[in-house]
Amino acid sequence: REGLDLTRDMDTVFTMRTDRETGRGLYALRPIPSGTHLHTAPCLIFSLSSYTSHASKTVLEHYLFNLPDGRRLLALGYGSIFNHRDTPNVDYRASGEGGGTVTYTTCRDVEEGEELCIFYGG
Repeated sequence: REGLDLTRDMDTVFTMRTDRETGRGLYALRPIPSGTHLHTAPCLIFSLSSYTSHASKTVLEHYLFNLPDGRRLLALGYGSIFNHRDTPNVDYRASGEGGGTVTYTTCRDVEEGEELCIFYGG
C-alpha cells in the first residue's frame, strides 16, 4: 500500500510537545501508514569552510545533516525537532539541491501517540 502525503494537513497528523526525558519531540495524533510523507524542511546550507570555522563550534553542530560533499544542512520548521531512536519510524533524505531540503517519510506504520523519530547515524 502506498503512503499518503499529509503535508497539507500536518498539524492534524502530528504535534510537538515536551517530554521530561527526551525534550521537545513530534508525536502522532492519529495512526500514520508507512510511506507517508510527513514534512519537507527548507534548510540553511553551510559550506565546508563555514561549518569548520563557525557552525562546528556552536550548539548547531548537534542539529546539522551531512551532505556527501562536506556541506551541512540545518533543517528549519519541524525538521530539527525529530528525536533519535535506534529503531526509527521515520526516514529522511537530505538534499543540497534547490537551496537544500530534508524530506521526512514514515518507514513503518506509526500508532497514535507514538513519538516520530529518526536515526541520527553513526
